[in-house]
Amino acid sequence: MQNKKGISLPHPVIGLGDDVDGEFNIGLQIVVKNQEFIIEEKAVDINNDYFKTLYENKVITTAYKILCSSTLYSNTITGKINLKIPSAELSNTVLIECFLIANQDIEKYTDASFNPDSALGANNGVFKIAKGAIVGIAGSYKIELNSAYVSGLVGIINFNPTSIDQPISIDTSDNSVIIVNYPKKDDDADMVNLLSQKSSKFKNTFFNLFLIPALTNAFKELITADKENRFEDFIESYQWASIIHSQSDAWHNDDDPYELAQLFLKKVIEDKSKIAQAIPIVGAFNELKTQ
Repeated sequence: MQNKKGISLPHPVIGLGDDVDGEFNIGLQIVVKNQEFIIEEKAVDINNDYFKTLYENKVITTAYKILCSSTLYSNTITGKINLKIPSAELSNTVLIECFLIANQDIEKYTDASFNPDSALGANNGVFKIAKGAIVGIAGSYKIELNSAYVSGLVGIINFNPTSIDQPISIDTSDNSVIIVNYPKKDDDADMVNLLSQKSSKFKNTFFNLFLIPALTNAFKELITADKENRFEDFIESYQWASIIHSQSDAWHNDDDPYELAQLFLKKVIEDKSKIAQAIPIVGAFNELKTQ
């Protein structure tokens, strides 16, 4: 998720610069299913005791702003989100901004975790917050709907930025999505957004860096389940597995999962573009060769 920049509010906000000690994160599940774009809140993590208590006591709550500038779709949701949007109402990019807001007026909004500079004003660090005011910013999800891979994979692969020191890793333990953890340096460009956007000249490079490893792990799981005679239960329990299996050409449990991943991604791109495609590694080579 990307932290919002250039925001200034008259009171300390968790997640905004160094206003408050601690972090606020929201876990969303975003899938495309049955011609609907589905956004569901799965987790809210607040590691600041003051804000956690306010949240648990329902003094503050989550809030979301959903915007698709291409179709002028706009919506604001207060509280736990479970929203279904007809896919026909969206195009190109969907931006989902995540906040904490006040559920009611807060007469004395103050805590030792606030930046000491907040106490320098005439109010000595004690603020009065109106109902609806933003008190937390978790950043935003940017979903590129028109990228070639999105047609078959937006519902099953999520990207999660982690520490710059951490290697790319694939997590298939979630029953809905495959999570690709990737390194991102604070205040630096996000490589996933940069490489996957519609205007990117390096989409095949993106496919090889992120999607093929994710799909390789997915096919490993499918092959193992088939060998252990639990395949039907597996695809019933794991939505991402069911989708990949349903969109795959025939495969066998003695096939190489890395090869299957490349062929599957090639098929997804061809299904979207209606044009025969080279294996993604060839596309990546051509992208780099021309630079």
